[in-house]
Amino acid sequence: MIQAIFFDFNGVIIDDEPLQMAAYKEVLHEQGIELTESDYYSALGMDDKTFVRANPDVALGMLGALSDRLRRTDELLRSRVSRNANEEERKRATMAGNPLCVRAVAVAQFVFGVGQR
Repeated sequence: MIQAIFFDFNGVIIDDEPLQMAAYKEVLHEQGIELTESDYYSALGMDDKTFVRANPDVALGMLGALSDRLRRTDELLRSRVSRNANEEERKRATMAGNPLCVRAVAVAQFVFGVGQR
């Protein structure tokens, strides 16, 4: 039978705040956001949303990082679409000059014309 429940809020048994702060700093640093110890320790007890709202520099940095990521994603998608279009054009040009393509058209008894503009 359970006789007691023991809750360990940060710092009661172990002081894991330095570990939590290091994790926040690492994740935010990857996004170009620098978190100071002062910012972190001034927010103890806050949930993540409240922490971001209480630190405008962090919030602005996160928005900037999101904007950069969306821009890079858009650039990658445009590049992929362009590359796909170029690849399709190359395939069409290759097929038209390919002897196997010419033979397949002849076997199927399609009219095949080669001309010059």
